[in-house]
Amino acid sequence: MSALAGAWLLLLLEFQSRADTDMALRTLGYVVELYRDLEAQGVVQPGTRRPPVLPVVIHNGESPWSAPVQVADLIALPRVPAQVRRDLRALQPSQRLHVVDFPRHRQDDLVPGNVVSLQIGGPRLIGPIRADCSRSSRPSRTAPAPRSP
Repeated sequence: MSALAGAWLLLLLEFQSRADTDMALRTLGYVVELYRDLEAQGVVQPGTRRPPVLPVVIHNGESPWSAPVQVADLIALPRVPAQVRRDLRALQPSQRLHVVDFPRHRQDDLVPGNVVSLQIGGPRLIGPIRADCSRSSRPSRTAPAPRSP
């Protein structure tokens, strides 16, 4: 196992002002290229496990996001018996991206006083980004107190 696996979460951010129907496929390509780059730089070794990637699209368009959020939704499966279809679906890429959709975002999803406190998700995918993660592993609705230098 590489030194990164289990220790890192790579955050892939994509900013969009409109829904892109191929965004799920494009972020899958970004993830593959990121893994190749990590290997080329010697950060991970060939044949070792890669760190997880959280692909996030930050959408600030006027209309809510309407494009597919998972690669599987972009794949047209043939009309075949149900079991064959299930087996074939299981063999397709299945990455999902998460969309922070500002047209649907509520002001109370922000932690007061913390400009990077965006809560990601309806049922929360992750809690607020905290400056000091050692205080608690649970999401908090209040910002941590500033530390003295």
